[in-house]
Amino acid sequence: MDLIKVKVNLPEKVYAVLETDMEAFGYLKSNGTPNKNGYINAIIKNFFKTFASRELEVITKIRNQIHVKDEDVPAIANMFFEERYKKDGNYTKDLQFIIQKENVDIYDEIVDLYLANRSISQYFREMLILFTSYPMDKRESILCKNIISKIQMGIDENRKAIIYLSDGTKKTMDFYGIFGTGEQIFNYLIGVELNGNKRETATYRLNKIKNVVIVPDSPRVINDDEKEKLELMVHQGPIFAINEILDVAIELNEYGKTLFRLWIHDRPKPYKVEGNIYYFKSSLNHIAIYFYKFGTTAKILSPNSLKDFMKERFKEAADLYK
Repeated sequence: MDLIKVKVNLPEKVYAVLETDMEAFGYLKSNGTPNKNGYINAIIKNFFKTFASRELEVITKIRNQIHVKDEDVPAIANMFFEERYKKDGNYTKDLQFIIQKENVDIYDEIVDLYLANRSISQYFREMLILFTSYPMDKRESILCKNIISKIQMGIDENRKAIIYLSDGTKKTMDFYGIFGTGEQIFNYLIGVELNGNKRETATYRLNKIKNVVIVPDSPRVINDDEKEKLELMVHQGPIFAINEILDVAIELNEYGKTLFRLWIHDRPKPYKVEGNIYYFKSSLNHIAIYFYKFGTTAKILSPNSLKDFMKERFKEAADLYK
């Protein structure tokens, strides 16, 4: 079979989003360069049905509401599509890719049913414009929809599962759910990980999970203590696993309070604020990583384990300049 090559002209901002996604979602070649072909084919595979259904809605409305002849519907639909997408700017960036074998049937379906007087390049351009208009976490969910479906199956069937990660490792888990950060960046699977007789809460970026296998006749079990920690992870942001809940008090000076308002990425949520003192329930890693960059504008008041940890980190940093 001959290779199906496609060239698409894209707005610069759409091309930039795709390039950022390739690195963020791990679509890279062995030499670390972006795997454009692999990424675009992943979008086609996972987004085609959603995009096509939107297109059909337009065509159906034109046919039912405007009452034009069937043979005129494609041309009118094309006018609508061009008007809808032309606001996205000039098409100054070229993107070339090859339709992979698994997507040939989709390609044929598009050509036979969905072009509506458009070229195949225009069709894919409009697909990519719509895809990149979604927030990053939604784009990730679209690309990972098969993984999400398997995770949900494990939860619905109340079974343990094995996840296979992009680094080649595998983990046995009792799933709790998939949660976002609130910043519309990434999605995380959280749950309880089993290591022999040891059980610990765990969190994994969705796009790092390459496969999920449900374990038959092995019920999912999450006890009350684990549920409390998992619920706190959901509240504070699922990036950091919590296996020990720390009750933290931090004193911020005026500039520290300004930084706390401004630096929203991974910011822990206080359960109480009294003057300059902020109180948190979270993990050591979450608090330490976030407040390390505050330097002298933040002072850990309690617990002692966190104070000692921060002292050691700042000492290590100071030792670099001796």
